[in-house]
Amino acid sequence: MTWTISNRKKSDKMVNIWLSFFILVGLSLGADAQCTAPDPHPTGKTSTTAAGGAVADGSTMTYTCATGYNEDSGSGTATCSGTTLSTPTLVCSGCAAPALDSKMTRTPVTADGAIVAHAGTLVYTCKSGYSATTSVTTSTATCTTNAWVSSATLTCSGAQTNMGFGLSVAVAAIVAHVLTSRV
Repeated sequence: MTWTISNRKKSDKMVNIWLSFFILVGLSLGADAQCTAPDPHPTGKTSTTAAGGAVADGSTMTYTCATGYNEDSGSGTATCSGTTLSTPTLVCSGCAAPALDSKMTRTPVTADGAIVAHAGTLVYTCKSGYSATTSVTTSTATCTTNAWVSSATLTCSGAQTNMGFGLSVAVAAIVAHVLTSRV
């Protein structure tokens, strides 16, 4: 009988220890729940919460349009629920980079269709081996209110050649001419 009573006391103590453990773990898990802000922030958007920063469960973060982007519609508020951050509906616009002519280069190097902020400028020149057929050798395009305004029209033409190959052909022709004229 004594063994049963002392065993019961031990089992009661174990139950209390395990309950305490689960309560502490449960509380600490709930307290640490948080979301992570996207890293990097979506194109054209900025926030007071650093990219990759923590947003506490139940808290919100607010996106605004970055400098040079227009706010078109939607809300910039994102709410953290557990570890999931809602998606804000804010739409910020700039200008989509136009398709690049294969005979030109663009500075800064920008992918076709990439969004460029308002007042952003792209500079176009002819690639090496091509020449301008217009009076200008460079052209700039500036993004203004979702549209591009160009400084001038640049057109490049010509065939890009491999000068080394062309020189080899010319030298071979001269050598052939010299050899045949000696005979």
